[in-house]
Amino acid sequence: MNHLQKPASMTEHRVTRRRALRLGAGAVVAAALAACGDNASTDGATAETEEPVEEFTIVAENLRWDVDRIVVPAGVEVTATIENRDRGVPHNLHIQSPDDPKTELEDGVVTQTLTFSIAEPGEYEYVCDAHLFMSGTIVAV
Repeated sequence: MNHLQKPASMTEHRVTRRRALRLGAGAVVAAALAACGDNASTDGATAETEEPVEEFTIVAENLRWDVDRIVVPAGVEVTATIENRDRGVPHNLHIQSPDDPKTELEDGVVTQTLTFSIAEPGEYEYVCDAHLFMSGTIVAV
């Protein structure tokens, strides 16, 4: 072997390392893009509301709600539009307040409406009765 030549195994090792680094970098970029997702907003409340609303839309998709916290005025009639985008999966909106308002469990894709009022200010949990991990908070002020 000439003193200027590198052994074949060293050259192959570098190529393999470069290739691995490229693949790793590509995987990181792909994961970052996937994490961004499609954050198309819906009508009404999204992630959470700060001011009291008398109308809001909540979306059930991929076994989760798109809204975590909703502020509504106490003692006022509120209209919720529930969009179940999970095809063939039953969802409903059940507000665990004294009047216990809820929609029927229905397989998606379907849209339902629920009109309710919460007389007493406070925090109330809402859930999907079929998937209790799908929950959030309604704050009546």
